[in-house]
Amino acid sequence: TLLIIPLFFIQGVIHQSNNRSRLLYLLKITVISVILIAMFYVPFWSGTHTFDSLLSEEQFYIASFSTMLFELSSASIPLTQGKLLGEVVFAIFYLYALFLSTMDRESMLRGCFIALFFFLAFGTPKFQIWYAGWPAMLAVLTPQKDKLLGAFLFTSGATFSNCVYQFLFTMMAASGDAFMFSNDLAYLITFFPALLLFLGFMLRWLVSSSERYPKVSAVQQNSDVQRSNL
Repeated sequence: TLLIIPLFFIQGVIHQSNNRSRLLYLLKITVISVILIAMFYVPFWSGTHTFDSLLSEEQFYIASFSTMLFELSSASIPLTQGKLLGEVVFAIFYLYALFLSTMDRESMLRGCFIALFFFLAFGTPKFQIWYAGWPAMLAVLTPQKDKLLGAFLFTSGATFSNCVYQFLFTMMAASGDAFMFSNDLAYLITFFPALLLFLGFMLRWLVSSSERYPKVSAVQQNSDVQRSNL
């Protein structure tokens, strides 16, 4: 959830009418944020140990991009390095999501979906089935077919991936190798169909863009040069 807060923040700041409105908006957002944080954290505050459970999540590697790289490379790419590579890939998509937040509200919501989906696909070392609900809820708010279909494939894949641990992992005697194989298979079932769909839509968009704005042929360029010389 923290990932999409900057997108809402940028959207709100940019679309204020003047600098005074932006300053008032920043002040209101800051005050409201402090109040909400206090309401949720003060009753459970126990010093720095409050964040122990959150930080400990980074130590687990389950059905993620890093576990797949680790297995495919025969352990030549450590889990920590695979996690770093995944974070770099996610950062590229997150920058694009931030760019979308500078446009209209629909684009901002699309950016929120992209940020959460690609964070789960590449940026986190641990994926669990209920994580799929976050981007799926945002996809419902975007009327784009690719996001809706992608969310459907993603949530369906996450549901089916649970069968890997319930049945296949148990049938393989629950060994260490079986766990790593189950992680890879669960990751592919969860993310590969949606990623393939997004890649197809992106390629179609690139092809349609190239057809819409065809390059000037060499003959046309030569004729233009001759006309300019005349």
